[in-house]
Amino acid sequence: LTPKMRRKLSQPASKHPLFAALGRPDPGLSVVDATAGFGSDALLMSRCFGLEVTVIEQHPLIFGLLHHAARGAEAEAGGASVFGGQVLQGEASLVLEGFCEEGREVDFVYLDPMFPRTGKRKGRPDLPMQVLGAVCAAAPFGALVDEQAERRLLQVARRCARRRVVVKRSKDSKPLGGVQPSQKQVGTLNRFDIYS
Repeated sequence: LTPKMRRKLSQPASKHPLFAALGRPDPGLSVVDATAGFGSDALLMSRCFGLEVTVIEQHPLIFGLLHHAARGAEAEAGGASVFGGQVLQGEASLVLEGFCEEGREVDFVYLDPMFPRTGKRKGRPDLPMQVLGAVCAAAPFGALVDEQAERRLLQVARRCARRRVVVKRSKDSKPLGGVQPSQKQVGTLNRFDIYS
C-alpha cells in the first residue's frame, strides 16, 4: 500500500466524501465497484467502511495486477477476501446484466470510469493513476467510448442497485451518459453524482 492509501485507511469513514455519497452505509452492506482499476476505492469501501465489495475490471492487464494483489493480500490474511466479495474480469455492463438476470441485487453500484481531466491542476495525478490512464489509453479496453455506452452502463447499474448508484466524475465534466443525477456532492477537484 502507498503511504497515501495507508493514511486514507487509517481515517474514520466519516472523513471520506465517498462514504457520504453512499449515504453513510451500515457495515455489511454490499457494493459492486464496477470499474475497479487498481482497487483503491474498493479497498477503502471494504476496509474503512466495512462493506462487502465485489470488484469488476475490464482491462486484462489491470485485472491481472488487481487479482494478483488481492490473492497476495488474502494469503497474508489467512484466506479472507481482501474486498469481502469476488474479483471479476469483464465489461461492467455485461457483468451487471448477468447479475440482474440471476436476480443478484446489491445495495450499491459504484462507478469511477476514466474521465478526461478538466481545469487547472497543480501537478500530475499520483503515479498509479498515470499508469492506469496510460494503459487504458493504449488499448480498446479503457474509458467508455461514447455516451450511449455510458447510458447503458448507468441503466443496468440502476437496475442492480437496491439503494443507489454513485458515479465519480471530475468536478466540471458532464454527467455519465448525459443523465442528470438525483443529487451531487461536489469537492475541490471531483464530484460524486448520485442516482437514487
